[in-house]
Amino acid sequence: MRKNNTFRGCEPFWANACVGENGMPDYYEYAKGFSEASNILIEAALSNSGCDHAVDIMIYPICFNMRHSVELRLKGAVVILSKLATSRQQLPEFNLEGSHDIGKIWDYLSRELNSFDARIDFFTDRLDPFIRDFADIDPTGQTFRYPYSNENIKHLTDIPTINVGVLQRVFAALELLLDYFKNFLLELNEEYALKTHTKRISRHQILKIASETPALQEWRAPAFSKFKDRIKATYNIGSKELAEVLNIVKGLYTNRFSPFAPPKLKFLTKDKIEELFKAWIFINQPEEKALKAPRASLVISDSDSMREQLAIVIEKDRRRQSIWDDLAASFSKDELADLTALYEAGNSNYAEHYPFYVEYYQAEFKDGNYRCYGGANEALVRLIKKPNTLQCMIKALFLTGQYSLADSLAEKYSHVGNLDWLQMAREGQLFIEPCETIKTNCAMRFKELVESFDS
Repeated sequence: MRKNNTFRGCEPFWANACVGENGMPDYYEYAKGFSEASNILIEAALSNSGCDHAVDIMIYPICFNMRHSVELRLKGAVVILSKLATSRQQLPEFNLEGSHDIGKIWDYLSRELNSFDARIDFFTDRLDPFIRDFADIDPTGQTFRYPYSNENIKHLTDIPTINVGVLQRVFAALELLLDYFKNFLLELNEEYALKTHTKRISRHQILKIASETPALQEWRAPAFSKFKDRIKATYNIGSKELAEVLNIVKGLYTNRFSPFAPPKLKFLTKDKIEELFKAWIFINQPEEKALKAPRASLVISDSDSMREQLAIVIEKDRRRQSIWDDLAASFSKDELADLTALYEAGNSNYAEHYPFYVEYYQAEFKDGNYRCYGGANEALVRLIKKPNTLQCMIKALFLTGQYSLADSLAEKYSHVGNLDWLQMAREGQLFIEPCETIKTNCAMRFKELVESFDS
C-alpha cells in the first residue's frame, strides 16, 4: 500500500487531529468543524472593514461551510431520530447518505419528529425559517461550491449582494438553536430509554396525566369515567392504552405528580440509612477535641503528651476499622445495592433511575461477582469516602417521593453539608424535567441573542 506523506501524524504532537476510529467523530463533530471554519472566515472578512480579505471572494467558502454544517447537523438529527423511533414507531425509509437536498431532509425530519413527540415543535417552529432560507438559495450544496450548475447556468444571478454582517448574526442564532436542538434530541433519547411511555403517550404527557388523575378511592365514581373519556379524546388513545398509562402512573417513583403514594424503597429502612450516615460522619467529620486540641498542645519533649496523642490516633484507627467491619457485616448485598442506587440517583433528575440502579447493582453484587468495586467492603468504602454521599442520598429520597424520610434525615443531618437546595426539594421545584430545562434555556439564550442584535 502506498504511503501517504500528506495526511499523516507528525510532531508537534498537539497538532495531530484525531480522525476515523481515533476519536469516533460523527455528523456533529464534522458539522462543528465546518461551522467554526465559517465563523473564522466571517471574522477575517469583517476585520479591518474588509480591507484584508475581500468579501467578494470570502463569501463562497463562508456560505459553503455554513450550508454544509447545517446539512450535517440535520443528518445527525435523523440518526438520533432513528434511535428514538425504535421505542415507539417505524420510520418511513429515507436515503440519508444519498440525499444532499436540505429542504427534503428537513421536510422528512420535521414531519417525523413532530409526529413522534409534540414537544419538538418548539425547535422545528424556530428552525424552519432559517433552514428554508438555506434550502431556497442552495438546496443541494452546489451554489457556493461552483460558479455554474451542471446545466451551465450561473448561480446567484437573482441576488446581487449578500451582507456578511447579516450572515454572522443569522448564523449565530441558527447555531444556537441547532446546538440546543441536538441536546434536546439526545436527552429525549435518554428519557425514552426509561420506558415510561406508551406507543402514543410520552413520559412528559404521562406526568401531566398523573397530575390530573383522581385519587384511587374516586375511581368508581361517575366522574372518573368522564376523566377517562377526556384523556382518551385529548390524546387520541383507546381504553387499552389508557390502562397502560394509568398503570405507569401507579408505579411512578414520585408523589409530586401522582395521586398515589410512591413505592417504598426496595430494601432500605431509615435505620439502615442512618447507620451509613453515622459512619460517614465519624470518618469525614471527626470531633474537634479528639484531634485538634491534643495536637495544638503537643510538646515534643513531653513524653506523656506524645503517648496520649498516639493513643488517640490508635483508638481512632481501631474505631475506623471497626466501622468498616461492622458495616460490611451489617448490610446485605440487596441493601448495599439499594444504598449505591440511592447515591447514584441523587445525581439524576429521573426518579426511574433509582429502581434501574438497584437492579443493576444487585447484578453487580450477586454471588460475589463484584465487577465494579471488588467487594462489599470496597463499595461501602466508596460511599463513605465520597464527600457528597449524604447530600446525594437525601436528594434521591426527595426525587423518589420519600418525602417524610427525606425531611427527617435532612433535619437531623443538616449540619454535615450544603443543603441550600432543600427548600426547592420540599416544594417539588428541584427536579425539573431535563428536556424542559433545555427548552427553557434555549428560549432564554435565543431571546438574549436576538435582542443583542437589535441593540
